[in-house]
Amino acid sequence: MSIFSFRKEEIRVCIDVGSSTIKTVIFSLPHHKRQEIQGIRKTVTQLKPSYDAKRTISLLHEILFSVIKDIGRAPTHILIGLGASLMESSLQRWSLDIQGAHRPLSREQVRSHFRSLFDSHRDHERACLAHPLEVLINGYPIDTNILDRRYRGTVKEIAFTTILACFSPKIGSAIADLRTMFGGISIEFVPLAVCIKEGVVRAL
Repeated sequence: MSIFSFRKEEIRVCIDVGSSTIKTVIFSLPHHKRQEIQGIRKTVTQLKPSYDAKRTISLLHEILFSVIKDIGRAPTHILIGLGASLMESSLQRWSLDIQGAHRPLSREQVRSHFRSLFDSHRDHERACLAHPLEVLINGYPIDTNILDRRYRGTVKEIAFTTILACFSPKIGSAIADLRTMFGGISIEFVPLAVCIKEGVVRAL
């Protein structure tokens, strides 16, 4: 039996894969909003100077196995922030002219436009991931929360300020193997810069 007894709450894991350390935080989300998030464990694993990107991903495999063993079950979600040492990344602006005035504009339509732009801008020879930092309509940034109620203005252009990250074939293959190995678990990979940006904005 697990040494932890968190059976009713959602258990989530955040992993920061940097250039010199891998930091892991395990926490539980209570059923009731009034209750506080409860930290379960935090660990810091040092990366040896001799570790290349492939060895770092291999160590990430070991950490994930250790996490699941310690909590005694699969976590609800795992968020993995990948540092610059594992990939090539760039900040880009993607835009799409909308034919005709589309109104209203739903969140799912915005997702569909982003996927289409990702497919046209990505390097098809390598594994890539992209994350939108900002959504602009007709050149102006919007609060994406309004998409839950549908955006009702006239839309001529939609654009995204985006971080695009691409991996070498070996690293891309290692990450794909990790997904396969933990296929029953929700795992999300995000550029570490996005995690830091989100953390700073929320702190402000």
